[in-house]
Amino acid sequence: MVAKHLAQPLDRERLLDLYGDDTAYAADMFETFLHDVVPQFDSFNPLIQEQRWMDVYQLAHKLKPTLGLVGLSDLEAVMNDIESSAASPDPFQVQRMWHDFRANFTERIPIVYAEWQRYLRKQTSL
Repeated sequence: MVAKHLAQPLDRERLLDLYGDDTAYAADMFETFLHDVVPQFDSFNPLIQEQRWMDVYQLAHKLKPTLGLVGLSDLEAVMNDIESSAASPDPFQVQRMWHDFRANFTERIPIVYAEWQRYLRKQTSL
């Protein structure tokens, strides 16, 4: 399911494929993710508690690709599992998957933030 401790918390190969040397574009994407996308993940808790599975499915589908855009490819795969599980829900399974995802996601936000800052520093040093 969700790896608790990953050797490489960001998929650097994917980031290189997506952004190459375009640090300005990468910085914009990371900023958008941190400021606009991350708060949307808070919507899962009430949806799961209220067992609004179609809404869980739609939100997972919407947010899933954003994870890969900031190098969280493993969490993108887990969000895909949440999306699939919400389509034919076992409430306990969806809640467990979300709980594991959320713990790992929360742990990784500072890493995404640090990567954003690294891209910003690269821009100013050019």
